[in-house]
Amino acid sequence: DVIMNTPPCAKDNILQFRTGGIFFLDEGITKCDAGDSQSDQGVWNYDTTIQQLTYSSPKLGSFIINVNASSPSSISGTRTVVMNGQTYTFLGTLTRQ
Repeated sequence: DVIMNTPPCAKDNILQFRTGGIFFLDEGITKCDAGDSQSDQGVWNYDTTIQQLTYSSPKLGSFIINVNASSPSSISGTRTVVMNGQTYTFLGTLTRQ
């Protein structure tokens, strides 16, 4: 359960995917490190052919989400990560607010 293992300081972060392939991260009210910048900017792309959302920034690194379902207000998908030789698959939903 990713949410249960996410520190409270990261749970109020907001990602904004804007037109032109630019996304913004806002740290919200609480920051995990007081020295961190309040915001970060990166790039995103959604490939409709393979239904894959990619986004990256200097602060967050790179993410690939394989989209399973979408609507005008949300997308749901999976993200696979290999850590210490183990493969983990995360399920999640990004919702328009």
